[in-house]
Amino acid sequence: MGLFGKSKKEKLLEAALLIMNENKPEKDKFLLYYRICQFDLSFNFDDDIDDFLNKYKSKPLYPNQYSEVKNHIKTIMAVGMEISLFIAKRDKMISEKDYNYIWNGITDELKKFNIKFQEILKYYKDLSDNSQPIMPHKLSKDIFNNKLETALYTIRDFAVIVRDAYRFKTEQILEQKLHWAYGST
Repeated sequence: MGLFGKSKKEKLLEAALLIMNENKPEKDKFLLYYRICQFDLSFNFDDDIDDFLNKYKSKPLYPNQYSEVKNHIKTIMAVGMEISLFIAKRDKMISEKDYNYIWNGITDELKKFNIKFQEILKYYKDLSDNSQPIMPHKLSKDIFNNKLETALYTIRDFAVIVRDAYRFKTEQILEQKLHWAYGST
């Protein structure tokens, strides 16, 4: 901790963990994305819409499946946030030691809820490190037998919003803009 409160690295980690917390700013924020996946698989315009919506109203129908969806989404969010940390480290706004402190804090949080998080993290991190779009195809394959379509784009868009929100928060904490363009080395 710094002399006048939390250090920048502590603030960056705290911001990341707050974003990943499923109950903040509102309770069970990932349930919406799980429902979108379920709708993608089972919605039919011939269904009675009221019965259909009531079926998915307040809790997941399959809690284990929902837990897996949350793990994938949290991992996708972590990988998106890591981009800001990588840029801050690359441009010497934070040290390698601070980067490791923050990234390890994020991955420690992922470990708490998912035994297989390393495999999921490696998949999405490889996409990010190779400048590929972070589409949740692994989520679709692992949990929904590769049958998701529209939900993939909704989850990707949510991850982009989270990535950009963390970038903004990182810039606020570091009191300088992050430059996403690669510099020549």
